[in-house]
Amino acid sequence: MLPSQIPIDEMFDLDAALTMADEPIDSHEEVEDESKAKAASRLLDQLPTVEGGGDCAVCSEGLCLGGAAKRIPCGHVFHHDCILRWLSVVCSCPLCRQNCSPPGTISPV
Repeated sequence: MLPSQIPIDEMFDLDAALTMADEPIDSHEEVEDESKAKAASRLLDQLPTVEGGGDCAVCSEGLCLGGAAKRIPCGHVFHHDCILRWLSVVCSCPLCRQNCSPPGTISPV
């Protein structure tokens, strides 16, 4: 029997598709994400805290004068929490893409 001759309800079972279990979570990915977050936090601990001014490029909100912000190696300044979330995903500046890895480490490409 050709596919065009098979009734649609036999080709695809919507009830089965809707009740399928979710894909199992890959625990390796969770461990890797946690590891990246810890590495980003350690990196930020080493970076200077400066007074704000201007806008954070991650959230587009103003950096309050007198408020604490983090300056990354390229010189750009961001809210601590914003750059922490960013560096937990990618280890480069969100503006100029300069590598933010600590000296002596190899950043994945």
